[in-house]
This record gives sequence, structure tokens and C-alpha cells, in this order.
Amino acid sequence: TRMGLMSARTLALTVGVITLVLAVLIALHKMQPPEFEVAGRRVRFIDLAQPWHMFGVRALKIILTPFTPYLAGNVYDPDALVSEAMERGGFRTFSGELPDVARAGLTALCDALEHEAALNAAGQVLLKEYIVAQLIGLMRLVNLTAHHPEIAAESIESPVIIAGLPRTGTTHLLALLAHTGDFRSLSYYETTRAFDFGDGSEDHREGLLQEAGMHLSVFESFLPEFQQFITTGAADPIEDMVLENLIFWSWHFHSFAQIPSYAQKYWQRDQSVATRFIKTALQALQWSDRYHGGPTYVPRRWVLKTPLHLLRLRELMDVFPNAEIIVTHRAAEDISVSMSTLMAYLARFYTDNIDVSERVASSMDYVTRLMNTALAINATFADTPSHLSHIHHVNAVAVWKNATNAVADIYSWTNSTLSAAARHRLDRYIATHPRRGAAVLAYDWAPLHTTAAAIRAEYGEVMKAYDEAYVGPAQGA
Repeated sequence: TRMGLMSARTLALTVGVITLVLAVLIALHKMQPPEFEVAGRRVRFIDLAQPWHMFGVRALKIILTPFTPYLAGNVYDPDALVSEAMERGGFRTFSGELPDVARAGLTALCDALEHEAALNAAGQVLLKEYIVAQLIGLMRLVNLTAHHPEIAAESIESPVIIAGLPRTGTTHLLALLAHTGDFRSLSYYETTRAFDFGDGSEDHREGLLQEAGMHLSVFESFLPEFQQFITTGAADPIEDMVLENLIFWSWHFHSFAQIPSYAQKYWQRDQSVATRFIKTALQALQWSDRYHGGPTYVPRRWVLKTPLHLLRLRELMDVFPNAEIIVTHRAAEDISVSMSTLMAYLARFYTDNIDVSERVASSMDYVTRLMNTALAINATFADTPSHLSHIHHVNAVAVWKNATNAVADIYSWTNSTLSAAARHRLDRYIATHPRRGAAVLAYDWAPLHTTAAAIRAEYGEVMKAYDEAYVGPAQGA
């Protein structure tokens, strides 16, 4: 009887504590300002400087705070991160040294994170885990290429490289081409545990997919509206910029974290280093496909995508001599406000102190660099005009209006044939994956604490020139 009474009291106390905790969390949730204004089917952010989180995420950040020194104590120490990666990755027989470019990138990243990023507790823990995972992936690749020199002989034949400006439908176009079945693309699940090929079995792949799905669940807990910007699933194609994360010179880090000094160093880097590294990574992936595919394996043509490839057109032509480049375009102001909104939104993943002015300035620096590069394409290849025949321009609006025709055009430009089977797979994908972001999010400058007029006053010259060259007055107005 006494035991029963104690159990009842314990149960009542437990229920009471849980109820109290839930009440506090709900109260915290209700104290937050609303995230959106809604008008019909359109929603817009109210103030991107005030990050909104589900109360579970807010509770997690509170809980993690006292444990942060133990969970993320070396997040700013490159040597400690490398040591931890070697231990956790089991690299007692590590076959080489980390490339100098990766050590330099990691040092620059850690310094900027420590002094500029204002990481919260969850941000420190999550970012440390991400950095260690990238180091383990890089160590796997270094080991792999050391043990299998034949990887360097893998030929990446005539890749199709989407190098359009950001927020111009590049992810959508990548998915369209990948789902024809004719192209090999980098998939999200291949990047969460990079270059862990295992035995190449379906069970191993399923394990990677499950792990990638868990990564996405955590990610979307912090950024629940991310799928309105970019639709991503565990098996979906992803841009190859994430491969650059392995050498720690990647715009990806600055897109999530407010680290302007790192961005400045990034722009000063030799961009050809990234292109050569991506080729090595693709060769390793293709080698694994061949090794596990058996004697009947036939490599598919790669399709790659990142806006930053636009800065590397010469290097791309040198590293991938038969590449076909697809450059996507959209009205300059649409690109600008969409990219600025995305970067301001992403920052909440790691920090509670969002500087929307820094986010806008970084975004506009990024997109105007790419606009100027697009305007200079003909001049870039003035000495090799034959290369221009391998660069093809696509209007994003045309892709959104008729995706099948846009893909058929790309096939014809790249000397390929869109078979009936590939068209069927493409049409099935289009039918089951409508574009969501364009129909929901409404972009404007007010949540970013600026105006279209202020943006035009500072960046209007290049925006106007870009619109006139690639978009036309109706869409560029």
C-alpha cells in the first residue's frame, strides 16, 4: 500500500512537472511576435531581425546553454576540431595530411565565428558537429584517393553545369534534369556522411537516407519555412557548393553565419581551387558507382549546380573541357530581395542576434558580383570565342511556365535526345512536385529594414544593365 501511495505521488509529481514545463513553454511561445502577415494565399515576413522559433526549439536552446562548454568547447579551435574528427572518424591510419587550403579555410572560418558570428548555444553545438562531419568527410576522401590512385583516371565527360544567379530557379532546374534519369547528380544523403561508401548495398544507402532525413528534421525545426525557399528531401539532388564545405572555403558558411571577414577572404581566394576539388570529389563518387556497379556499369552524364560557378567559367572550361553551361536569369530586383530574405532567414539557425543590414549588404555584394560577371561573359572569352557556344542562357520565368520545353531545349543544346521514357519520368516529377515557394512567399524589403528605392540608389546601375542584357524591360521593370 505504501509503495502504491509513493508511486501515485511520484506519478502525480511527474505529471505536475511536465504540465508546468509545457505551460512555461507555451507561454514563451505566445510571447513571441507573429512571424507572418497573411493575405489570401500569400504570406510575408513581418520583421526578419526578430527570429521566430517553435517553443520546442526555444526550450532546447535554454537547456543547452549550461552544457555548451562541454558540447561545443572547441568550436573555435581548428587543431582541436581536426583531432576530434580524426578520433571520431577512426583515422589511426590516416593516409595523408589535410590539404593546406582546407587548413587555411578552417582557420579563417573559426576566427570569424569566434569574433563575429554571435553564435547562440544551439548554434555552437550544431556548427561544431557540422564542422567535424566535414573534416571526417575530407579525411575519408584523402584516404580514398591515396589508397585508390585509379580514381584520378575517372573521366567526367561533358557535364551540364547550371551556373545561373541565385534565386533564379537553379535548384528547380537541377531537379528537373536529375529526374529525367539521364543524369547523375549529387544527392543530399551523399553529403551528410560524405564519401562513406560502405559496401555499396541498398541497406547501406537506406541507412544514409535515414540519417539524412534526421538531419533535415533538425534543420527544419529551426527553419520551418525553409522548404518555401528551397525544396529539399534526403534523396533530392543538391548543389555541389556543399562539396566546397569540405575544404572550408564555401559561401555556404557565410550564407548561414554573419561572418563578413570570412566572406572578404573568400572572395580573395583563387576560385579554381574549388573547381579542381569538386572534380576530385566527383571522380571519387563516380569511382564508387563503378566499383559497386559491376561490369555492366555505364556512367551517366553529371549535372551540377551552384550560382558560384558563374565566377569560374574559365576554370570550368579548363577543368571540364566539354562542359555545357546553363546560365539562368530573372529580374534583378526579384533576385535581390529573394536572396536577401533567404540570408536573413538562414541566420537564425545559429544566432539570435540578426543584423539585417549585414545580411542585405552581403547578399547584394554576392548578387551584384554575379551580375557583373554575367555582363562580362563575352569579354571573358574574347580570346576563345568558341567557348561561347557552350554557354546557354535561360529565363527562369520560361522554365516555370513550361518546364518540359525548357528541359527539351537544354537536351538539344547539349547534343542529347530527350527520350520518351525520360520525358515520362520528367512529366511524372513535374506533376508530383509543383513549385511551392513562388505561390506562397511574398517578398519585399520592409522586413529587411530597407526599401526598393534605397537598394536601387546603391546598386541600380548594375541591376539595370543586367535586366537590359538578360531579362528585358517588362520583367526587369
